[in-house]
Amino acid sequence: MCFRRRLDPFNEDIALFSSANEIWRTTNGGETWNVCGDQTFQNLNISVWQFHFHPENSQIVFAATNLGLYRSTDNGQNWTQVFSGESMSVEFKLDNPDVLYALRYNSTRQIAEVYKSTDGGLSFTARLNGWFSVPPEVDGKITSRGGRIALTEANPDKVYVLLVGTSQSDAILQLRGTIGVYSSVDNGENWSFPHVLQGMPYDQDTHPNLMDFDGASSTYNQIYYNTAFACSQLDENRLLIGGLNLWRSEDGGASYLPVGGYIGGLPLMHVDLQEFRVHKTSETTEEFWFSSDGGLNLSTDWCQSHIALNRGIGAVNFWGMDFGWNDDIIVGGRYHNGNGAYFDTYGPGSFLALGGGENATGYVNYSPERKTFFSDIGGRVLPLNQQDFVTNFSVAQFPNESYFDNNSSRILFDWDYWNIAYMGSGNKLNISTNGGSSFAQLYEFGSTDNRVLWIEQSHANPQIFIVQVLENSITQLYKSIDGGVSFSALTLPQNRRELYFSLSYENENEFWIAYTAGTNGNKVYKTSDGGANWQNITTPELNGLSIKAIGHQAGTNSGVYIASRRGPVHYRNAAMNDWVTVGENVPSASYPLRIMPFYPKNKLRLGMWNIGVWEHDLEETSALIADFSSDFRTFTCPGDTLWFVNHSVCDSSATLLWTFEGGSPATSTAKAPRVSFDNPGVYSVTLVVSQNGVSDTIVKSAFISNLEAAAYPLAENFEAGNFDQGWKLKDDGNDGVNWRVSDDFSAFGDGVYCVYFDNYYNDVQGKRDLLLTRPIEGVQAGQSIELLFDVAYARYASNYSDSLAVYIFLRLRETLELLYLRGAVYQRL
Repeated sequence: MCFRRRLDPFNEDIALFSSANEIWRTTNGGETWNVCGDQTFQNLNISVWQFHFHPENSQIVFAATNLGLYRSTDNGQNWTQVFSGESMSVEFKLDNPDVLYALRYNSTRQIAEVYKSTDGGLSFTARLNGWFSVPPEVDGKITSRGGRIALTEANPDKVYVLLVGTSQSDAILQLRGTIGVYSSVDNGENWSFPHVLQGMPYDQDTHPNLMDFDGASSTYNQIYYNTAFACSQLDENRLLIGGLNLWRSEDGGASYLPVGGYIGGLPLMHVDLQEFRVHKTSETTEEFWFSSDGGLNLSTDWCQSHIALNRGIGAVNFWGMDFGWNDDIIVGGRYHNGNGAYFDTYGPGSFLALGGGENATGYVNYSPERKTFFSDIGGRVLPLNQQDFVTNFSVAQFPNESYFDNNSSRILFDWDYWNIAYMGSGNKLNISTNGGSSFAQLYEFGSTDNRVLWIEQSHANPQIFIVQVLENSITQLYKSIDGGVSFSALTLPQNRRELYFSLSYENENEFWIAYTAGTNGNKVYKTSDGGANWQNITTPELNGLSIKAIGHQAGTNSGVYIASRRGPVHYRNAAMNDWVTVGENVPSASYPLRIMPFYPKNKLRLGMWNIGVWEHDLEETSALIADFSSDFRTFTCPGDTLWFVNHSVCDSSATLLWTFEGGSPATSTAKAPRVSFDNPGVYSVTLVVSQNGVSDTIVKSAFISNLEAAAYPLAENFEAGNFDQGWKLKDDGNDGVNWRVSDDFSAFGDGVYCVYFDNYYNDVQGKRDLLLTRPIEGVQAGQSIELLFDVAYARYASNYSDSLAVYIFLRLRETLELLYLRGAVYQRL
């Protein structure tokens, strides 16, 4: 993790930054980096809070670190310790660089103290007159590791220190993150505390907690990580304090006003402030630059307004991620930046901000509908153009998700029928047959303490599933050969917590696993018999790597990629004797999350936690493999329309020829044809894919059939919490908005659930969305039947009206008859 960085003020090609417990230096604008210091220094595990170059001689640099204050006299190449004890801030006096101020942690008193140097930083002495003093009755119960120092050109003799800290629960003085701002008017010799009050009880208006969510509740803070401080260079009394929120003082720290974040009126102000810079641009103007978990911002009016400067910065941190198959879609939940989505028409590297918080989420249905799923905002249909409207839709449930590595499940969409979806929820594998409008339990893996982490379905045999389950901090893989009805545990070559796996596209018995913490020589394994036996395919090329992702490339001779933390991407197929490096420009700060081929563009996509999404040409060209899928496997009534989509391994130049037995049209060359079936039966579908003079054909026998009928009488109260698997949803306009099962109400007030259409939060004017039951058989000729149901409806507003119509299709008569209609606006089916 990168903590702090700084540019040489006289040479923009030279920079220092702290990462991975080292200090790194570049002299060529970031093209290459070298670790600083001799071997003894490199063994220290040092992390820097703040770098500071001498304002007149950049050969002299100071680093305030977790191990004390360090000084360099050769532009950061080598370092010597000035004093021990954690130091979070160091500053040069603005009109005299021989004077420096620094914070130093006193481990005996457990308090950060202010130190001053008058010899250019060669030595420092404490200046504690008026400084924060721990009351004797709470001695040992209060801890402050430090804070930040701020200086101002408006009065170079003035020094401010923002001090933060906490106290134990039984301490008389309860600090809960904030100690406050100390001020000196005589070059740090003496100190005062303008605000006077310290500790609880806090009040947002008169005595706020500057480090919590709302200025008063004091239940949570992120001090040190979210601690930033600045003083105006034009007015010595104007301060800005950053924590979870941004605060402003106009009177030198005597009082404070909330500016933005969770509280305050500044719009689009991201929370979690981390670093401030103030630059005087004229005698009457200045710029305030501030960074947060949301990126980089600039204000030229002391935070009356601000602008975001994030465009072009590719350091987005994805916590969850998924990719499209035909459509070039990338989605993910981003650290503090909400959910982002990329679609091919948006332009290179241009993402659409969808809102949300910071969930480890983001899933793509490979259908032609551009449907994406996020646990914190629900379903979103991506627009064709970035500036167009984003459509919302409801999703009944979301999978296990976590910020921690290898601790999330996924929503996996069936290879053959894209409205069938699987997810891990707690210790269960759940299934949806309606695109996520409802889920039901498919299988339960032992104790409720267990957790489903990942799911893969075999393309070669869709009845085969491999499910990763965490049991007592150890990963277990389970295999099903009957579509998830039953599972058996596999014997693995190692018992470890963190592993990643990928299934072969063409061989149902072949897949690979990789261990993050596997020792040298024991990192990657392959099975060719469905998990009964394992072949170790690790070589010395992988020594020292921490593998975080693995992905198979279809259409190759068992080709597989692995991606490692702070390491290169490697590739190997069955004909190769060793792993080879893929490309040369994977950043040294890489932290892989997902690796997956995108066949239409012949690219390998690598999504990372810290630095966005990267791509490279596939290591070899995939062979053409024809495949397709449909929205449903069955049709309910004669004339029902099913939707098909190309699901082949091919590039975007491929042409298609479809043949639909019993369908209308009987043939098609479309990428995603819609086909109706007029007669009951079981039908095959054929697809021929052609590319660069080569063709591949797939025939899926008995792929489509009419839906099996239910016996009369049919009763449904939805108390299972989901739809019957035979019920279908027809989404008019493919906007993603549809019927769903809800626990907000129940039929006749007897139970928990009902079926619900949300036309309050979703504007679908002019659409007709259908909910189809199973066919019903067993009604005798001349028999009188009745339909009984409960309905509730409230208008969105007086100028809106929705209609509910209930129809019955009589197969023998081949007629569709209206049974019920309510609503002012209606169009006949």
